[in-house]
Amino acid sequence: MIKLSIIIPTYNRPDLLSVALEHIAMARVPDDVALTVIVSDNNSAPHNQEANKAVVQRFSSLRLVYLLAVKQGRSAALNFALAHTTDDYLGFIDDDEKMDSAWFEVAAAHIREGKIDFLGGPYKPDWESPPPAWLPMHVGAYRAVLGWIEQSDRVQPFVDFGGSICGGNCIVKRSALLEIGGFATHVGRSKGNLMGGEDDELHRNLLLKGYHGIYDPALIIYHFIPNSRMTRSYHLRWAFWSGASNGVRLQWLPPEPVPKLFGLPRYRFSGALNGFLRFAYHLVSGAPQRQARSFAGLMDAFYLPGTLYGKLILSRQAGRKMVTTNATLAPPPETNL
Repeated sequence: MIKLSIIIPTYNRPDLLSVALEHIAMARVPDDVALTVIVSDNNSAPHNQEANKAVVQRFSSLRLVYLLAVKQGRSAALNFALAHTTDDYLGFIDDDEKMDSAWFEVAAAHIREGKIDFLGGPYKPDWESPPPAWLPMHVGAYRAVLGWIEQSDRVQPFVDFGGSICGGNCIVKRSALLEIGGFATHVGRSKGNLMGGEDDELHRNLLLKGYHGIYDPALIIYHFIPNSRMTRSYHLRWAFWSGASNGVRLQWLPPEPVPKLFGLPRYRFSGALNGFLRFAYHLVSGAPQRQARSFAGLMDAFYLPGTLYGKLILSRQAGRKMVTTNATLAPPPETNL
């Protein structure tokens, strides 16, 4: 039997959690898959904790486990669930996603072959309403802000095309996760910010340990994209916090052999300037594509102050000694279980 646990971190979204579990219950599960679903409640408000428990109790067709992860942060919720399962393979989706009906069949086929340590797939959009014309996604930029991620149209190893595992749609061997110390808690989203980078750290640490991963476009989830994400303020906040996440990560990634300013590669400054100039140049146009290019330029500009904030302030606040050698995994101690 393939022993597989699906872990769903959730925070104050019982209605979305209910939809996610409904689609898991409707998916086709092969006879040789022993499935457990773990809901890791990331310290939701008390009334939402009760609502989440009620949601879990409604799905009697699933083997469901509810956990309350008191430590705030998505990575902390995942690590808490990781410590409470013994299954060989762990799958991860988010509470705002709908699993494709063939998801388990695709996953099981790869696991049976015995050639993977981790597996990833695309996030396809599930729009709450039609996306506005100014969104940078219309000119092929910043689709990840929305949670729309399609990296390849064919099955292939991640290393062959430079792709990266996405933590809202993946499967990883439990033994591999334990060896790398679980999910990084020094980056990633928590209450009050839009930090990211935990997926990049997961992917980097798996590769550094020699694990093999495959991307399969048939391993599909549909990601709910609410109207609240399709706003200018959300996009600018995302750009800033994405920069902050990478600013923190720069402290232990191998240094780039390029000219630097304030400890950052100079091209980041020129990129921000070029972005602001593109924003100003296209700003007065009423054409939808030019509006999208204009706003993409402004996001490029917002990325720089976020990177500086992450590198110069957040890293110091963490009080860690950062290592920048390529041979070092460098997860801070609190990422360990």
